[in-house]
Amino acid sequence: MPASAIAALARLGFSTDDSEGNFRIGFEVKEPPDFNAVADLILQALHDAFEARAGATLLIEAPLAPRPTGKCVPVG
Repeated sequence: MPASAIAALARLGFSTDDSEGNFRIGFEVKEPPDFNAVADLILQALHDAFEARAGATLLIEAPLAPRPTGKCVPVG
């Protein structure tokens, strides 16, 4: 990854130690969980570090997540 992308992740609180193959972040999840805050973090990381923009196609690999049963339709 370019240094600018790693710096963007660092500004968001991610560890820049990729010795285990990925950049990591940990935070407390309160009860009830604030899924909007998690979604905001994901979107900010995609925007700032990976330059994702509206209309971009993203390939997501989440081997531990259940398979989707329908098509994701954007709202708004």
